[in-house]
Amino acid sequence: MSTKKTVAHAMWQMLHDAGVRRAYGIPGDAMNGILVALRDFPDIEFIHVRNEEAGVFAANAEAFITGRPAAVCGTSGPGATHLVNGLYDALHERVPVFAIAGDSPPQYVGSGMVEEVDVSTAYADCTLFRGRVELAEQAPSVLRGALNTMINRMGPVLVAMSSEVGLSEWP
Repeated sequence: MSTKKTVAHAMWQMLHDAGVRRAYGIPGDAMNGILVALRDFPDIEFIHVRNEEAGVFAANAEAFITGRPAAVCGTSGPGATHLVNGLYDALHERVPVFAIAGDSPPQYVGSGMVEEVDVSTAYADCTLFRGRVELAEQAPSVLRGALNTMINRMGPVLVAMSSEVGLSEWP
């Protein structure tokens, strides 16, 4: 593992410690900085899927069958919104799915750029917890809140984060 601990490294470590052994998704600009850190966790297999919707349904099935949490990654904008149908399913089945949505770079949040999605409204009905990490300093509380909710309430959660934040130093 590299010497600099990033937000993404800390997140993958937390997910590993929670029992995640597979992450489904598609690499993309908003996810690349987050997925680079996954290389340091050989116990978590990344499974490239055709689209994010297939990934979230695969994560649901794994969590349902094994009882262990699974992760799914959706890049920003339309990629992340493709997670919605599967997150509704995960909520209905009450399975532990940790969704990571790529986000707009922090300096563009609120600018109306085409790939920006407001996680608090877009995922309100299909997750038990939604968090957006715009600054590295927010990551510990958002990630802990998401993981605690996923495990204790047995259901899907979503954290939105940009590559830039994922590559930031862990506070």
